[in-house]
Amino acid sequence: MTFTIDRKGQSLDIPIKPAEAPDGTGRIGVQLAANAQFSRIISKDPLQAVQLASKQFAKLTTTVVTGQQQACASLAGGLCIQLPSF
Repeated sequence: MTFTIDRKGQSLDIPIKPAEAPDGTGRIGVQLAANAQFSRIISKDPLQAVQLASKQFAKLTTTVVTGQQQACASLAGGLCIQLPSF
């Protein structure tokens, strides 16, 4: 199987070999991979707990908004409203 991709007027043929699924069908596609980093910080007092929670909330919000912008730009051909960066 060959996919033809057009990028800015230039065609590129990419050979694709589907992976065999347990039911015998062929599958192609992408898969999410874990890219999380886990760490545990125990706050020393309530103020530090609020600071740590605020940082994590900001990081999560930025990640979600960035992902939505990328998905929207990809699916709509860039017709989305550009949101400000955090």
